[in-house]
Amino acid sequence: MKQILSILCLGIIMISCNGEKKKQQQELKQIYDQVIDIHDVAMPKLQPIVKYQAEIQKQLANGQDSLDKPTLDELNKMNINLLKSERAMMDWMHNLNTQYDTLSFEDAKQYLLEEKENITQVNEMMDRAVEHARTKLQ
Repeated sequence: MKQILSILCLGIIMISCNGEKKKQQQELKQIYDQVIDIHDVAMPKLQPIVKYQAEIQKQLANGQDSLDKPTLDELNKMNINLLKSERAMMDWMHNLNTQYDTLSFEDAKQYLLEEKENITQVNEMMDRAVEHARTKLQ
């Protein structure tokens, strides 16, 4: 009787642990999906970044002698901001650890929440760089 009760308790514990593990995996997947959703919003911004970089390079090349110093400085600053935002996206993608499931639940959750914040900052940086270039170059 004690053996049956012990086996039954062990079975209940295993089912309970398995259910908790499944909830944790779902929570991590949900956070990961949010991270990827933000990335997917930011990624298309690389196209206007490259376009504005080319436009700035063209203006700098064609106007070295005719542009005044404040305009040259502004163009260079815009170009630097565009380059930084592009590099931030490339670095973020390169450094993202998609093997977070090898970590403990708490470590994986913390890692994904940090990456969500990081990609949010990259997205905002890209927004600022593109918007600044758009307003100044049109």
